[in-house]
Amino acid sequence: MKKTGKGRSLALLPRGLKEKLILSFVFMSVCPMLVIWYALVRSGFPRVEPDGQFAAIILLTIVLATLGFLILRNVILPVARMVSDARAIAGGEVERDIQVRGDDEIADLGASLSQITEQVRSHLTQLRDYGEQTHQLNLSINRKTLIFSDIFQISSMISQSAPLAEVTAFLLERLTQMEEFDLSILLEPAADRGQFEIRRVHGPADDAGSQAVSRGVRCRWLEEAFQENLPRVSEGPGALSDPETQILRARFGVTSMICQPLSVRGRRIGLLLCGSRKREPILFPEDSREFLKIFGRQLSIAMEKEMLSQQAKALEILDDLTGVYNLSYIQNRLEEEIQRAVRFHRPCALALFELADFSEHQQRVGLIAAEKILKQTASAIQIQIGEVDRLGRIGHHLFGVIFPERSKREATELARKIQEQVQVRCLGSGAASDHPIRLMVGVSENPLDGESGSALFERARQGLGCQPTERVTA
Repeated sequence: MKKTGKGRSLALLPRGLKEKLILSFVFMSVCPMLVIWYALVRSGFPRVEPDGQFAAIILLTIVLATLGFLILRNVILPVARMVSDARAIAGGEVERDIQVRGDDEIADLGASLSQITEQVRSHLTQLRDYGEQTHQLNLSINRKTLIFSDIFQISSMISQSAPLAEVTAFLLERLTQMEEFDLSILLEPAADRGQFEIRRVHGPADDAGSQAVSRGVRCRWLEEAFQENLPRVSEGPGALSDPETQILRARFGVTSMICQPLSVRGRRIGLLLCGSRKREPILFPEDSREFLKIFGRQLSIAMEKEMLSQQAKALEILDDLTGVYNLSYIQNRLEEEIQRAVRFHRPCALALFELADFSEHQQRVGLIAAEKILKQTASAIQIQIGEVDRLGRIGHHLFGVIFPERSKREATELARKIQEQVQVRCLGSGAASDHPIRLMVGVSENPLDGESGSALFERARQGLGCQPTERVTA
């Protein structure tokens, strides 16, 4: 708002709009008419010849009319200017000021319009500020929504028993999609104290860390975070001068980094390291730290589940498909039988049964038909062996039988009978008639062919390379 003019106490002309209009009307109409009437009456109507006095009267009339015009113009022009300014403001030029001069009613109107403009301008500024705040809030909400969606997806993968490598790769990828993180690394402690193995890296294609996955890293900063089981952060202006993280900055090309320890039931199992590659070190927001903790807990859960799964798998003794014993059980049981045989000077034999060319047969008949043959073969072998003998599926199409208290000759004779029965019952008709499957047999004995389970397995596998008759009688 701009307002100029002289004070009312020093004004020689009327300041009111009404007075100005009356004065301009008098000067432009009443006064000229009175002057002309006076001139006509004084000069003697209808006298035509003008004299000097009449010319002076005409001049006075013109002056009065001009003075009235100027007063009226002084009233109209400010109104016109205010109309122009108001239209410009209504058109969006809110920064434009309404020019106000004088101190009459028009000036007061202009001052009021100018105050309204100032308020509108202030409200628009507030609206812009609110709009920017709303935009930032929406961005934050969208960011957190995406992160929570990733968290739910990771939880779903864990609940569905997805492989640990797949869960880890997905989690590290989602971390690098956060604005603050350009690089994410999974570290696990090595046998050498203070040394960490880089298990997986996710970042740019030219990342230095991705070229060093197979190599370990030794850093006191990481060791302290691991031992204390507490997050550690290197951020802000002082990050570049931190000597403890110099090796990590040189190794991975990061300027700021945050380390989240991983633990399972109080036992430390690894570190989750995330870093920023921006030119200047940044400060990690509090919500980013909290999200990293959540991702760290999820990764710990996935790693714990993987360890429990491996432990449970180690405790399993039966094959899921055939129902006979699995490789782990057969290996452990064979070692026990060998020790018992050595202690009591008794024989112990091992027989291996392999379905020759079974992979090609599976491609021809399909997985379901091939699995049916495996089940039938396992069932046929199980019927032929004794109560103390142990049958196991130790390969895709490889079976093994432990024969306690049997010599190699006795085990060979029994293996031949089993071979004949299985060949007739399971492999000699049906889908195998056009492309017959042969049952290969190899036999070994302790201590004749070895004094350990691995030695007996190796000798029996060598027997599988002979012809059927030779394998049985060898």
